[in-house]
Amino acid sequence: MVTDRLDVLWRCAELSSTEHFSLEEVDGAWVLSGDASLLVDGIPGHVGYRVDVSADWVVDRALINFAIGRRHRVLEIVHAHGAWTVDGLGRPDLAGCTDVDLGWTPSTNTVPLRRLSSDIGECREVRAAWVRFPELDVQATEQCYTRLASDRWRYQAGMYEFVLVVSEAGVVLEYGDDLWRAEAVIRTQR
Repeated sequence: MVTDRLDVLWRCAELSSTEHFSLEEVDGAWVLSGDASLLVDGIPGHVGYRVDVSADWVVDRALINFAIGRRHRVLEIVHAHGAWTVDGLGRPDLAGCTDVDLGWTPSTNTVPLRRLSSDIGECREVRAAWVRFPELDVQATEQCYTRLASDRWRYQAGMYEFVLVVSEAGVVLEYGDDLWRAEAVIRTQR
């Protein structure tokens, strides 16, 4: 069986961060994983995560490991049979969400971009379980993705509005004018 893997190194000047991200096909489904090094209030930190996504690009589970200075937390978000849990507790306020949006990385924008089949100029709305950073809480948020060109989307959520430049695989290469930038992209097949 041939598996696809895409590795990206992002840099974000605003967050003083770098991240190694991987998107890999595993048994017909997808795994997004990343390791970010960043500063929070001048304190060095690390965030590692894994997001399991079904073959039809709906989030099944996200496991996030935060270490900021002496502060450490593991956060687990599960989506099964239309219901959401966060750290094992039911979250009916997340009903209708199809996505998880990790607030410190552009990686999770890939999930709705891969799922949506939009014509240029068309806006598609999604509901996401947004993990705010550095607060580490989870809130439902309405988001809109408007396809501007074959490789460009406008992302809107509340007061946020950014243009995303993406690869053929729907992975962000540029996020806004001064946020995340891909410094290296490598695709491998096994």
